[in-house]
Amino acid sequence: MARSIKITIVSVVIAIAAGLAAYTAVAFVASNPPTVDFTSGHVAGQPVNLTVQTVGAYGHAPHPSWVTYMTEAPSGQWVHTTLWQLPAHTRINVTIYQFDSGSPLRNQQVGRVTGTIGGAMLLNGKPTKVINSNVGAGVGHT
Repeated sequence: MARSIKITIVSVVIAIAAGLAAYTAVAFVASNPPTVDFTSGHVAGQPVNLTVQTVGAYGHAPHPSWVTYMTEAPSGQWVHTTLWQLPAHTRINVTIYQFDSGSPLRNQQVGRVTGTIGGAMLLNGKPTKVINSNVGAGVGHT
């Protein structure tokens, strides 16, 4: 086979590979999940209630058995996303519904509650400052 034909074949294969890589990158960037907007209709000075939940097996390709996350929109509809537009300088009340199985934390430092009013949270209705994952079922995919 002539050298020019080999160079042409290699060039075509490289061009196809580059085209597929570019297509994959553009498709990935363009396929962001939706953003739930909590700013529309928000009354200044009022808190925002953000409710999210884990779903153990959402059932969508390419990984139907993987855990996923849902957000309750202000309309009450559950949306498959973790992207939120929240108003600035506003108290955000976060509720997490956790129905996924748990396991112990590898580093207890990440079990400390931070960034909350009073440095505490409610866990099953009881105030706590540390998630002790060595007691009970541990933490899930939150």
